[in-house]
Amino acid sequence: MRIYKSYPKAFLFEIIVASLTLFGVALWGIEGIILIALFGLRPLILEVTDKEIDETFRTKHYNILKLSIVLTAVTIIAVYCISDLFYYSQLNADFFLRMILPYFILIHGCVGTLFFRR
Repeated sequence: MRIYKSYPKAFLFEIIVASLTLFGVALWGIEGIILIALFGLRPLILEVTDKEIDETFRTKHYNILKLSIVLTAVTIIAVYCISDLFYYSQLNADFFLRMILPYFILIHGCVGTLFFRR
């Protein structure tokens, strides 16, 4: 299977693309989500190698994904609860829905970087 030689670099690339996408969505609205297409450049920029994947590698990736989903869900719930306490009007749901995917990718990149730095 083809995997990246340096996973910290791959996850750092995720952080950079997700940050650009979040900035683009905040600045240009739904048109800013097109910046997520920069992920298509990742195989061209980073070195790839053919390697057999063992069970610890799969477990590590599963834990990264699981922790990223939990952190994203907890953050969404916290933002909703805090805004509900302090603001008595409805949140702009469209804006927050557009931000969920880039925010998840940002969290996934951060968690992956921390896991592979150890």
